[in-house]
Amino acid sequence: PIVAAHGNVALAPVILLGLKVGIYGMLRFMFPLVPEAINEWHLYVTAFAVAGVFYAAILAFMQRNMRRLLAYAVISHTSILIIGLF
Repeated sequence: PIVAAHGNVALAPVILLGLKVGIYGMLRFMFPLVPEAINEWHLYVTAFAVAGVFYAAILAFMQRNMRRLLAYAVISHTSILIIGLF
């Protein structure tokens, strides 16, 4: 992902945490509205999320820039969140 090379270091984790909380909240409250769609798509979404966990983790291990490492770690953790919701 493209991350800001300059700026406040403490701001990036806050923004990324807000992203995860927003995704969780949106999915958590949307699931009861469309239960048949969840039953139909849960295998596909879970498979993509599992692939995303490993892909983002591998990319995170290869990073030298700490901000990029944090960005890929957040992608990996968000995929774990998606697996837990489905």
